[in-house]
Amino acid sequence: MKDADKDRLATLARRLEAADQMDRRLKEEKEAAEARERQRREDMVKNWQAAFQLITNSVHELNPALSPRGLTLAVEGSGNISGAVGRMTVIVSTETPITHKSMALNLAQTGTVQLVYSGVVGRPAGASFELDKIDRDGFTDLILKFLEAILTEREQAQAKRQAEMAEAEKPAG
Repeated sequence: MKDADKDRLATLARRLEAADQMDRRLKEEKEAAEARERQRREDMVKNWQAAFQLITNSVHELNPALSPRGLTLAVEGSGNISGAVGRMTVIVSTETPITHKSMALNLAQTGTVQLVYSGVVGRPAGASFELDKIDRDGFTDLILKFLEAILTEREQAQAKRQAEMAEAEKPAG
């Protein structure tokens, strides 16, 4: 074999070795990324299950003070995640006839929880937070803000009715 061919062969062998090393490095990086994603999902499931438990506990703690006042909280949904997406809803039943107002916690695959309110005029949709950045006090605060919005709405409706009644009672003149 000619020296030039030997040099070419040595260059090809070095390139082949470099390509093999790159393949190994890419495979290791892919496996590491997959492992991180699996861990992230496992953590998200644990966080969601913990969130469900915290919300359920908060509801059970709040109900004894609220129920005698005609307000009952309930939680629908579960601590389970389906396809890395979860939903739980805090429902408030109040008044006669019974009306339901709700705050849904919708978990996205990213780990972000979007709050969606139904039947509550005073609460904006679009509020969101990172699931792993909220704790027991944070969940209790969410529920209390939800209840505050419901009560504010009720008080505003009462004030409007009172003003309408006062206006109707004024003598025409």
